[in-house]
Amino acid sequence: MALALLWKEKGVRSQEALGNLLQDPAYAPRKGRRGIGHAGTLDPFAEGWLLVGVDEGTKFLSVFQGFEKEYQAEMLIGVTSKSLDTDEDMEFAGDPNFEKFLGPRENWDKKLSQFLESKIGTFDQIPPQFSAIRVGGSKRAYDYARKGETVELKARPATILEAQHLSVEVDSSTYAQPVVKWTFTVKVSSGTYIRSLARDWGQELLGSPGMLSGLIRTEIAGLGKSHKRSGVHYLSVEDLRSFFKLSPISFLEVDGLRNGGLWHARPSDRAELLLCPETMEVVAFTQTPNGNLGRVFLNDPLRI
Repeated sequence: MALALLWKEKGVRSQEALGNLLQDPAYAPRKGRRGIGHAGTLDPFAEGWLLVGVDEGTKFLSVFQGFEKEYQAEMLIGVTSKSLDTDEDMEFAGDPNFEKFLGPRENWDKKLSQFLESKIGTFDQIPPQFSAIRVGGSKRAYDYARKGETVELKARPATILEAQHLSVEVDSSTYAQPVVKWTFTVKVSSGTYIRSLARDWGQELLGSPGMLSGLIRTEIAGLGKSHKRSGVHYLSVEDLRSFFKLSPISFLEVDGLRNGGLWHARPSDRAELLLCPETMEVVAFTQTPNGNLGRVFLNDPLRI
């Protein structure tokens, strides 16, 4: 059992990354395994943190589905692709005279910082054609896109909570034509597509869609920023204090919870509760500040 942060490498699908985790000796096949899952898929071209639950740890994942995520993005201006990333052939805008659109080079840092500041807030965003959104309740949008078909996708709310400009340069050597390479960070609500930001912001800044050449998820639900960007980092009770308040329960209550006994709600004025006996074994959590019971764990979900 475990709740963990797993670093997904570039070029690996999220499900492949989960399969690699199961090769860890700590998860040698054993009787009673119930599965593995994660909160928030990463595209193959991207890298970064996946929040993963194994066995009993999967019961935690619903808590984290709607939390914000932070990314470091490398965006190209003056070129795009059908997938809005490097997985498809690039299509150049044609006019490499970037100062005509962005102004004098010495002002670019200030201009792009101000541009990001103006984007903080909630807005409507059209998802990329290459996305996992279901169309008509059956196929996903990328199933059509891979066949060269375009489908109409409805705009949906997205929110940028924070954004910071890092660097900007003209890259005249990597690609067939000079492009502007812009690196920035954004913290966004769940469901916000960074590839769509690149598409739309390129259109605003240059008059043609942009794309991503790199994307790193540096944080998910406030977790991951302090960890080394590699491997697996198992979470502890201390890591969950930002989401839950610890609430001691008796061993009699433990037995009752695990055997279908009644739970008397415990309202909390600060956060949902992690229910733990004095051994600090996680037994259950409450789903709302009203203290209603969420999920019960038959075994400690944080013990490897």
